[in-house]
Amino acid sequence: MRDSLVISLVQHPSFGYMLQPLFASFCPETEVYSITEMARADSPTFQTLTEEEQEIVKLAERYSGKNLMIAYSNEDNEVEFLRKVTASTIETYIRPFIEKKQGRLIEIMQATGTPLFSREKTRIRDFRTNQKLEVLREPSTMVFHFRNKETFTYHVEVQNGASSVNLHDRFFAPLVSNPAVAVIGKQLHHFVDIDEKKLRPFFKKKHIEVPPRSVPEYIRGFVVQCMKNYTVKSEGIPVFEQKHRPVAVLMLEPDFDLRPVLTLYFHYGERRFAIDKPYKKEVEVLEEGGEFRIGWFYRNEAWEREQVRLLTEGGLSLSRTRQFIVSGSEREQEPDSIALIEWINQHGELLKSFDLKQASCKQLYYTGEINVQLDVDEGFDWFDINCMVRFGDVEIPFINFREHVLQHIREYVLPDGRVAVLPSVWFSRFGDMFRYGEISRKAVRLQSYHFRVKQLAVNGSFSEKKFERDERVTHEEPAIPAILNATLRPYQVDGFRWLAYLQQNCNR
Repeated sequence: MRDSLVISLVQHPSFGYMLQPLFASFCPETEVYSITEMARADSPTFQTLTEEEQEIVKLAERYSGKNLMIAYSNEDNEVEFLRKVTASTIETYIRPFIEKKQGRLIEIMQATGTPLFSREKTRIRDFRTNQKLEVLREPSTMVFHFRNKETFTYHVEVQNGASSVNLHDRFFAPLVSNPAVAVIGKQLHHFVDIDEKKLRPFFKKKHIEVPPRSVPEYIRGFVVQCMKNYTVKSEGIPVFEQKHRPVAVLMLEPDFDLRPVLTLYFHYGERRFAIDKPYKKEVEVLEEGGEFRIGWFYRNEAWEREQVRLLTEGGLSLSRTRQFIVSGSEREQEPDSIALIEWINQHGELLKSFDLKQASCKQLYYTGEINVQLDVDEGFDWFDINCMVRFGDVEIPFINFREHVLQHIREYVLPDGRVAVLPSVWFSRFGDMFRYGEISRKAVRLQSYHFRVKQLAVNGSFSEKKFERDERVTHEEPAIPAILNATLRPYQVDGFRWLAYLQQNCNR
């Protein structure tokens, strides 16, 4: 019968607690493992091990006394090495190296179910199966118990599944510092978010007492951090779940290049969160009359992602600085400010889901709807186009924008100092109106032969009709005379029919 691999927990006088693999024979009748030799790679038994068991032996050999001496000293024998090695060298180099190898060794031990025993003295040669240390598969967590009565005290339990362990006066053998892996009592615990130094004080003290003058600071700092990261049970400090209705705030503000961008924040009560802040438990202390309460909540991740989706599907994209710009407006890594303000003005319905704010700065933008009110007076051979533009409560005659439209200037300063970005469609829709029209008080007068210019200004597009005429006049479009020996182009046909229309109606 071949020997088995077992692992013993030993305490090295200089290097702390270590895991030491051994070869042992097992007697089923007595259920006893008897040590036959130290596990080494040069032993014949090594060849009978599985690949995982062989890795355990190799890992342990890396932190054997001999190999540590070779790596961290110039001594020729281990006795001199152990006599001269300093505490600083152990803490800075040797112990971290041992823990790194032991961390991997423990992972394999958990996966393979290799037995683990505590060996307090080297003369111990036998291990009974009922002496095995329990190697827990699932990670353990810390549970903090805070009590605020006559004095403020707290203690800690370690929880694993449904079972918990009070640490006071328990056996404690740390094997890996951070995250902590340690034998507590007769169990091997591993943690995902605890340094073993945080565990250590609670093995010596039944509880820790906080001086009265330090209690407020302790609650705001240490207790809040424990609430965020661990399970907390409290007596004398009310702990409750906060119910917040989140608000999505879009802040129009300048970026590093002083160009406007939209930054999205999520507000939960008085707390504000950026869109890239990790999702975790949020905790805050509420104090009233010297009494403390602790509220906690989790952000609504699904709702927050939906707000981002609304903006991206609405035509915005996130820049490298996690701010919103108009999709396709980034040129040389800079956002197009004109496009962004115009996007805001055009998406009032979408923005009802957000609280749009503007950061205080030298230049403020108008971000509301822009409404054009247009009336037409018709004479015999002219059109008067009367037009007013409303920017919220501000009304401005449209003729004031003549130079901006003709020179394609997008930004217009309103009377209150805000900058309005003129809609891009204005320049194609009203350009010819200002180009061919005459300014008369608050109106633009066009001659009747500019009916197409008037049609574009009023309707925003050309009618399917080739030209307009007075609806009171019955008129049939004249046919092209057959004697005209030519093929007219479309605009020549329009011209012929317009002249015929004028001839028929000029004396009405």
